[in-house]
Amino acid sequence: MKKVILIAFAFVLLACGAVENENGASACDNGGEQGCTLEDSSTIKQELTDQKPFEKTNITTVFTMLENKESGIVYFGFSDCPWCQEALPILKQVLEEQKLNCYYVQTRDEERNSLLKEEEKADIMEKSMDFLQRDEENNPQLYVPFVIVIEEGKVIDGHVGTVEGYDTNERKMNKEEKQQLKNIYNAMLQG
Repeated sequence: MKKVILIAFAFVLLACGAVENENGASACDNGGEQGCTLEDSSTIKQELTDQKPFEKTNITTVFTMLENKESGIVYFGFSDCPWCQEALPILKQVLEEQKLNCYYVQTRDEERNSLLKEEEKADIMEKSMDFLQRDEENNPQLYVPFVIVIEEGKVIDGHVGTVEGYDTNERKMNKEEKQQLKNIYNAMLQG
């Protein structure tokens, strides 16, 4: 009986797309399977459509930055991703405190279809390999939220998901987890 319950529990976790990176930080599998409230989704859309500190762009701009040896911060995510909904206000706060701007690459549309072509996804994964999460078979995956720091055309830092032990399917982030994520973003962006 315990085996059946464990198998059922494991299946539910997989179906929800809950994953953890090697540091245990939870992230959205970018498959668009997680649910969210309309309020959460519209809040995220509003934060991303406000001009500062986010500038919506596309993956081509990111590749141009890399090729031209430019520097910048890039956030990958989508509005219906519950991990993105938790992380984005914290990232926005850090960006505002440090007076920085950040490019935003939307990875999924309103119907949760991928906006990245497979070759684009493979290319950005190759360029940010050291900071990606890995799936159960140890294959690198582009999970969101994903924040990268590009310096002179190289990805020098990155963070996937939120914090170790947090699962958006269970609850909202607590004060300590929010502070921990804020510290992670601050450390990344204090270039």
